[in-house]
Amino acid sequence: MNDIFHAVFSTQGFVLGTLVPFLFVLTVVVFVHEMGHYLIGRWCGIGVKAFSIGFGPELV
Repeated sequence: MNDIFHAVFSTQGFVLGTLVPFLFVLTVVVFVHEMGHYLIGRWCGIGVKAFSIGFGPELV
């Protein structure tokens, strides 16, 4: 039981093998999703002044 717990929750096994790739993919998916809102808004003539993710700096 201890070996299974250590393999799943060890720093190398969990953070590098699961958490980092998950956060990277999530970031890319959110970026593409929000960019879609931005592009469709501009295409439909809605006055879009800025594109950013969260409360970050303006990207476009």
